[in-house]
Amino acid sequence: MNRPAHKFLMRVHESFQLGDGRRVLAGEVEGGEQVLILPGQCDLVINGRKKATITIEPEMLFTPGDVWTRRDFRALATRDLIDIEDSEIKSHIVTLEGSMSIHGHRDLIGIESPPPDFSPDPMTLGPRLPDGWDGDAWIGPNEEGYFLRAWNKSTAHYAIARASKYEEARDGLLNEIRHHPRRVTIQMTESGEK
Repeated sequence: MNRPAHKFLMRVHESFQLGDGRRVLAGEVEGGEQVLILPGQCDLVINGRKKATITIEPEMLFTPGDVWTRRDFRALATRDLIDIEDSEIKSHIVTLEGSMSIHGHRDLIGIESPPPDFSPDPMTLGPRLPDGWDGDAWIGPNEEGYFLRAWNKSTAHYAIARASKYEEARDGLLNEIRHHPRRVTIQMTESGEK
């Protein structure tokens, strides 16, 4: 299912009612922990067909553990009435789709940013890089196009590669690191005020 890069997709695995009347829908979110689910309206979809639009509250943290524990299961609550039975959740594909943002750093000082409609690539953090280099990988809408970047803090160099296929972008990035790394430049202008 193709969705805009700014939409989350949560596969609902269970639902329960809280004592205060809120209904909780819990499941796994495509993109994992990098996805920050925003409160507001989202669509409840059953087997690919929209059933309702509901308003969700800020995400609930209901799994035990410290802040470093990986949380693959997520929970969203709503005060809206939802006409869905537990048997439907178990026997159908039930999803929630709504607004999201991404944890991470799209913009790095002195380094080119990925296109605004690209999101972090959930399948990879980027290619294996030479010692001293860090990097990230970004993917275009509908998984069309890749933007890879890498940076070396000690030498103040960076490299960028774009391609339609991940392997091409990876090879281009590694070639740029080896042969043509760019220098990070930060320009400042003084204000005319005295």
